[in-house]
Amino acid sequence: MQFESHSNRDVKRLVSATDLRYLRSFLEVARCRSFSKAAASLHLTQQAVSGHVKLLEQELGVSLLYRTTRTVTVTEIGQQFADAATELAEHIDHLWERTIERGREAAGTVHVGISLSAGYQVASELVEVASLERPAVALRISEIAPDELVIDLHRGHIDVGFVLAPVGIEDLEGWPFLRGTLSLLMSRTHPLAREQCITTGQVAGEYLRTAPRQSSPGVYDMSMKLAEREQLLPIKKSISANLVPTQVFEGKAFSFWPTVVPSRFMPAGLKTVPFMDDPGSVDMWILVRPPPLTESINWLVGIVMRHWPCAI
Repeated sequence: MQFESHSNRDVKRLVSATDLRYLRSFLEVARCRSFSKAAASLHLTQQAVSGHVKLLEQELGVSLLYRTTRTVTVTEIGQQFADAATELAEHIDHLWERTIERGREAAGTVHVGISLSAGYQVASELVEVASLERPAVALRISEIAPDELVIDLHRGHIDVGFVLAPVGIEDLEGWPFLRGTLSLLMSRTHPLAREQCITTGQVAGEYLRTAPRQSSPGVYDMSMKLAEREQLLPIKKSISANLVPTQVFEGKAFSFWPTVVPSRFMPAGLKTVPFMDDPGSVDMWILVRPPPLTESINWLVGIVMRHWPCAI
C-alpha cells in the first residue's frame, strides 16, 4: 500500500506549531526506535513524546507504531508517512532558517565606512536618525581613510561608504547628498583674515599648504586644480600627516576647507574666508556597491537622501 497524500484540509492542519511538535516527536521515535532515546534527543519527557505520538495517530486515524514493553517498530503505513514527513520537516527547517536569515539581514547590522571629513558631519546625525527610525538595525561605523574606503567598498568589507569628493568610484553606485565647495582656511593672524571675501587673485604669491593626497584624494585634486588654474604659486605640499599643516596655524600659509564640514569642527585659532570666484564643487557622497542591495542598505540610503535636504 502506498501512502496517500492528505487532502487540503489535512495539510492545513499540519501547519500549526502543535501539529509540528507531534510530527517531530514521531519522526524522532521512528528514527531511534525508542521513546526514551527520542525524549532525550528532543529534551522532552518520555511521557510527553508518547502523548504526542498518540495524538498524531488519533488525528490521522492510523497506527504508526507497534509498541511492546521492550521494542518499538514502525508500521508499514507509519514508515511511508515517516519518509514523506521527513522531507516535509526538512523543507520546513530550511524555510525557517531562510526566513530567520532574511530577518537578520533586514534587521541586522550594516557596516558603514566613514572618512574623517565625512565623520565630522555625518556620523552622529546618522546614528541618531537611524536608531529612532529602526532601532533593530545596528550600524557598525568604522573610520577609514578615503582612499582605503573605496577599496574596502569594492571588496565588500563595508556595506556603505561616506566620503568627501570621492575618486575611483566608476564601478560603484553613489549620490552626492551634501553640496559644497572650497573656502580658504587660514590663521586669524594671517593678513587676509580680515577680508569678508577673497578673489583668487588676492592669494597669488601666498603659500598654499595641503595635507598628503591619501588623507582626502578628491579634495587634494580639487585644490591642485584650483591652484593651477589660478596660478596660486608658489605651492608647498605638506609632508605631514596632519589635516591642517603647522604653517597654517602660524599664519605663514593658507589651506583649503570644504564648506560641507561645519565650521564648529574647525581647530581653534583658524577661520575660513569664502572665495568670490567659483572654486568648483566639492560634495559629500554616499557610496554603495552596484545592486542588488539588501533591504537594510536600501533603507539606510533612503534615510540619508531624506534627512539631508541637499540630496539629489
